[in-house]
Amino acid sequence: MRWFLRGALAGSCLVGSAVYGGEWKVVPAIGLTERYSDNIALSPPPDAEGEFVTTISPNLLVDGVGRRVRADLNYRMEAIYYSSKKNSAVFHHLNSNIGAEITKDWFYVDAQATRSQQPVVSTDVGVLDNFSLTNDRTNVTTSMLSPYLRHEFGEGMSAEVRYSQSMINYSALQVSDSRVNKISAFIGDNQSVGDLGWALDYSQQQHDFDMGADSEFRRAELNLWYFLNSRLRLLLDTGREKIIFDSLLTSEEAVTEKSFWLAGLSWRPNARMLMEGQYGERFFGKSSTLRVKSGLRNANIGINYTEDITSVAVLDPEQEVDGRSSLMNSEVSSLNTEAFVRKKLTFNLDWSVERNTFYVTTFASKRNFQLTKSKEEDRGAVVKWTRNMARGSVATVEVGKKEMEIQLTGQKDELLTAEANVSIRLGRRLSSIYSYRRTERESIAFIKGYNVNVLGVSFKLTFP
Repeated sequence: MRWFLRGALAGSCLVGSAVYGGEWKVVPAIGLTERYSDNIALSPPPDAEGEFVTTISPNLLVDGVGRRVRADLNYRMEAIYYSSKKNSAVFHHLNSNIGAEITKDWFYVDAQATRSQQPVVSTDVGVLDNFSLTNDRTNVTTSMLSPYLRHEFGEGMSAEVRYSQSMINYSALQVSDSRVNKISAFIGDNQSVGDLGWALDYSQQQHDFDMGADSEFRRAELNLWYFLNSRLRLLLDTGREKIIFDSLLTSEEAVTEKSFWLAGLSWRPNARMLMEGQYGERFFGKSSTLRVKSGLRNANIGINYTEDITSVAVLDPEQEVDGRSSLMNSEVSSLNTEAFVRKKLTFNLDWSVERNTFYVTTFASKRNFQLTKSKEEDRGAVVKWTRNMARGSVATVEVGKKEMEIQLTGQKDELLTAEANVSIRLGRRLSSIYSYRRTERESIAFIKGYNVNVLGVSFKLTFP
């Protein structure tokens, strides 16, 4: 618990120095869940064993905005007990954010801390929860601290100088911890229709790993845009970038330095729609970006395509939904510490009709590693339907599929999930969820596939 106490102490000091009134909400709660899994160890079908699992989950939510601070903290503990096995497990979940204005209109500080669990390597059994008995799981602790100077000079002119340090720590010894130090500066002038807008941007990032190849990324950029009319802009980005890789085999460094350019158009026909695209050349060859946002009467559509160079040191650990790792949406198939060029396409749709809401998410990601020249790919889709019923009850059905491919090992995996649950409000502060989930995993390599069905019922009590 030392990580939690340190984060709480740092947060309380920052909040205490900047809170002068405001609205704050503190909500404690406790949950009780009983599940039955017909394959508790995620074993191949002949070796599957069933198990009843009990989970107790105390929860604390803090949320508020003061005169110069905003903060939110969500902490939850999972105490897990198995009926026929004499073992138990405890996991901690934390998601906290603090932003403070130290000197009005000039000096700010952002801080973040998280605690979660994820697969050690998602190409293993690919655990989707914390109650399955498998060694393919690690605790992940992240932290970020970012002081910065920012000021608006009037008439569209603004400037910012920021320093940030972030860390990712894994409890599994075979996974490398990482640190990122970043310095960035920005100054820009966003003029009105008919004028030229410009911005200068510089960033330098150092990605350090306890085990593996370190990387450094530098980028200096000039952004220009010209309003042809109130709806259409010409875009031009140009500059120079430098990437430094540590060699995995020798003490020498590999250095790539080259100028780049991207040109395109931005079209905003109304306040609810934006279409923006660029095409150009970077050090890895031809490059393009695309962003589409459309808000219709009952639907929202989003399309995003990006190409950039990065490493796992700055990729967020897999998000969690109700304590389950969302492996379906993970960008990382392996925790290779090399720098890689990532090309990622996402499509999102949500559509509401009366009491029904439909969600569709599709994604495809390619990673080209710069030292070994190996490649990884994953792609998939998630379709979800929710229906609001009487007295605050909600029914949900979700189906998802993901495919992963790793060139270095020749592994190809396919993950299928189907889930249904009903949430019922039993009282003002008491609610329950009845759920069923099926997961199927097939693998072409050294990892064996499995099938698992999980039935669950849970109750949550929120205190005044």
